[in-house]
Amino acid sequence: GTPISGIPYADGGNTCQFAHQYNAVCPYTNNGAPDVVYNFTPASTIAVDIDLCGAAYDSKVYVMLANQSAICCNDDAGCGPNGFSSFIECCELSAGTTRESKVAKSSGLVMSTTIRPAS
Repeated sequence: GTPISGIPYADGGNTCQFAHQYNAVCPYTNNGAPDVVYNFTPASTIAVDIDLCGAAYDSKVYVMLANQSAICCNDDAGCGPNGFSSFIECCELSAGTTRESKVAKSSGLVMSTTIRPAS
């Protein structure tokens, strides 16, 4: 995945070159969309918000441990132009433990991802 060196972090682009590799149930099980992966290892414990509300697509976002267990997950937060964009609020990331943030979305659509300290 793409390494994140610090928070806040913002990214944009599209999902054309990515493949579906991961899934988490939150609450929907079926997801065949491409996954964009970000890796982050915080120096100290931090709570973050992960915001995909700025993009016009149906999305799902989850934060996983190395063993692929999801610690935070959201599908369809009711935000964005169609209400199907995702938002995770106040996900706690422990110091020194690598977390992988997976962003799954409809193929080829423009993405807008923001990770910031929780408010």
